Amino acid sequence: MPGSRRTKENEPYWTVCVARILQGDRVNEMKLAEIELDQDARTTSNAYFLAGVTEMQAGDSERLGLFRNGLRATPEQPNLLEWHAIACLRRVVR
Repeated sequence: MPGSRRTKENEPYWTVCVARILQGDRVNEMKLAEIELDQDARTTSNAYFLAGVTEMQAGDSERLGLFRNGLRATPEQPNLLEWHAIACLRRVVR
């Protein structure tokens, strides 16, 4: 998996984003929905990106919808496209 390009986890923006979407070590769908309601495409896209990566790292590669939702917000986002492709491949390989 692409690791170093994933995020800059130590930057305050990403720290806040992670805190907003997680409950414990799992993604909270209600928090994602709240972020989406803010209608900020960048934040929505990043939140779904982080949610998808978090779920994949936890072993759940079936959550393709997380990446799709992020791509709806910002379809030109290369990280989302890359991770969506990885998730699709993992799903096919299983």
